[in-house]
Amino acid sequence: ILASSIKLLNEIHPLLEPYVTKQGYTVRLVGHSLGAGVASVLAVLLRTKYIQLHKDNQLHAYCFGTPPVLDMAAAQKSHDFVTAVVNRDDCFTRMSMGNAEILVRFLEKIDQEILQRKGLNNNWKIAKELSYGGKYADQMTDESYQELVGILREAQKAVEVAHPDHLYVPGKIIALYANIC
Repeated sequence: ILASSIKLLNEIHPLLEPYVTKQGYTVRLVGHSLGAGVASVLAVLLRTKYIQLHKDNQLHAYCFGTPPVLDMAAAQKSHDFVTAVVNRDDCFTRMSMGNAEILVRFLEKIDQEILQRKGLNNNWKIAKELSYGGKYADQMTDESYQELVGILREAQKAVEVAHPDHLYVPGKIIALYANIC
């Protein structure tokens, strides 16, 4: 994504420069999925290249289904010029090393007794049940649920969120949920 963003910046720079620097044009970027990752990184690169784009909302990227592409600090700093729209059920926007590490730690620590009590014979099934609901999740006792929440929180605390290898969806995030009405 970074390589594509840099290549695109180099290609559009000669076309863009006179309009941005001399005529004050605004720049709008739009992308979906991998293209959203490129658009968001390109927005960061453009802001570093053109100081004129820092004022009066001169630059904005609208990204749909954006993958995690920036470290925590950069993702937070892009809040003013990147809007990321994500679907609640889109795993692509949640694919990061940090989330993978949390999931593995969570699944490793789930007490096999909890799984057997609820008739869940594998860790993936219980993760799915808890994420999307289902008959087993509905039948779970409050005590079992609280135990799982504790395991999840422990797994989350063990992962350093500001680690430079952990990437995040950039900008202001708008999450879409089904069945709101």
